Amino acid sequence: MKEVVLLGVFSEIVELCERKAKKIGYGVDPNMRAVFSFPVLSSESELIETLGHSIGNYEYIVVPDSPKGRQKIIESLASKTDKMTFPSVIDDGVILSKTAKIGKGSVIMGGSLISSNSRIGDFVKMNFFARVHHDVEVGNYCTIAPGTTVLGRVKLGEGVYVGANATIMPGIEIGDGVIVGAGAVVTKDVEAGMTVKGIPAR
Repeated sequence: MKEVVLLGVFSEIVELCERKAKKIGYGVDPNMRAVFSFPVLSSESELIETLGHSIGNYEYIVVPDSPKGRQKIIESLASKTDKMTFPSVIDDGVILSKTAKIGKGSVIMGGSLISSNSRIGDFVKMNFFARVHHDVEVGNYCTIAPGTTVLGRVKLGEGVYVGANATIMPGIEIGDGVIVGAGAVVTKDVEAGMTVKGIPAR
């Protein structure tokens, strides 16, 4: 089994790796916010320098909650990603339909639901107890915060952030880069780049 490199160091992802019996070799966190039993490097460039030709000997988990933060990390590694492996990590207790599809590098936390015929893109983060119902399409780099409900046939563009306990009603289309506020109820389509909040969301 390959060791893991955490691109971003959050305690909940460290614990997720422990639950999944994944050994962490390195972390990368420019803020150096915590002391762990594994070495924490200050940047992706330091990681590349440290690992050198052995960069392909690890699996990589992209951690930050921010869609832009995850995308920025991947872009900073663009010259090396062809040598890197980005597994999706699915926590214990996730309800995952046999017809659902999950792209590379996604993190699905415990208590979440991904229902039938739904498609989760690359580098998506679904936090605890997030629910994605049938025939939903979730674009790359999206974040679905704790307790969120995305109902059937919804389409989320790339880099969408859906705040905690928000609800997106059936058949809605959300454009790229949209931010949905915590607790919002989205009842109509949202154009790219907008921020919406409230009940109903505006």
